Amino acid sequence: GAKIHDDRARFDPTVDMKLRAVLLLAAICVAPHVAVSADDACADETCASHLNDLRGVLANAEDVADYVVRLRRELHLQPELMWTEHETSAVVKRELTAMGVSFEEISAPGVVATIGSGSAPVVALRADMDALPVTEESDIPLERRSQIPGKMHACGHDGHTAMLLGAAKVLKSVEPQLRGTVRLVFQPAEEGGAGARRMLEDGLRDMTPPIESSFALHNWPYPETPSGTV
Repeated sequence: GAKIHDDRARFDPTVDMKLRAVLLLAAICVAPHVAVSADDACADETCASHLNDLRGVLANAEDVADYVVRLRRELHLQPELMWTEHETSAVVKRELTAMGVSFEEISAPGVVATIGSGSAPVVALRADMDALPVTEESDIPLERRSQIPGKMHACGHDGHTAMLLGAAKVLKSVEPQLRGTVRLVFQPAEEGGAGARRMLEDGLRDMTPPIESSFALHNWPYPETPSGTV
C-alpha cells in the first residue's frame, strides 16, 4: 500500500471516496485472482487502514465475481454497434432496477446511475457499452460466441459493462457507509462515436453536485497480461 504523507489527506472525504472507488473498480476486474498481504512497507496506521479497506473491497468483489461473469457472457452474445446499444442498455437498466439503484438516461442509450448520500464529493465510474463491426472467430464454444453476424465485443466492452454492474452491486450493499456519491456512467459510442462528449454536453457535467473525479479501466486480454494483473 502507498503511504499518505499529508496528514490532511487522511481525513479528506474526497480522497477517501476516490480511493474506495478506484479500489473497487480494480477489484471487480481482478477478483478472485488477487491475494493481499501485509509487508514491511505498510507499518503506519494510515497504510494499514487502506490495506484493510482493500481486503474488504476484494472480499466484496469476490462475492459478485460469478454475477459479473454471467452478465459478461450474456452481453457477449448480443453485441451492438455505437449508438445502437439499446438491448445492452436494457440489460443495464434491468439489473440496476433489481438492485434498487436509481438511474436516468443521458444521451440514450446512455445510462447514469447514482449511489450514495447524494452529497459531495462525487466520483464517477465509467464503462463503455458498444461493440465492433467484426466477425467473431474465437476458440470459445459456439454457444458463447457472438450471435450477431458481423458484430463482436472484440474490445471487451461487454466485460467493462458487467464489471461496472458488479461495482454497482457492491456499492449498493454498502451505501449507508458512503461519505459522498458515486455516479455510474454507462457510455454508448466509444468506438469513434464521441459518446463521452455527447453525454457531457447532454447533462452529465451539469449534474449536481458536480462530478469531481472520474475513473475507468480497460481490460487487456493478451498473453503478456494474464488474469489478475493490474
